[in-house]
Amino acid sequence: MDIDNFLRSRRGVATTSTLMTAGFSRRMLTKAVRDGVVNRLHRGVYMSRASDPDVVAAFRADGLITCISAGRFYGLWTLGGAGALHLSCSTGQARRV
Repeated sequence: MDIDNFLRSRRGVATTSTLMTAGFSRRMLTKAVRDGVVNRLHRGVYMSRASDPDVVAAFRADGLITCISAGRFYGLWTLGGAGALHLSCSTGQARRV
């Protein structure tokens, strides 16, 4: 599996440690960024061009998708539209980007 397909299987975003555990080397990551296959979101996080915007927002804020926003990922029926993105940040505050 190539890096782009792996990222797509994870909704388009993964940490460096996740990618390395999956068998990708730092050299492969550097080459994929240089070739424009993937983008570096910020230090330690890579994303594909087809990444889910909510997942990207969660990684940018150093948070987890929760509440009604997580329902969409589990295929749960929800009342009304998507609305605001709900995140849980480990520190209680979103990471500044």
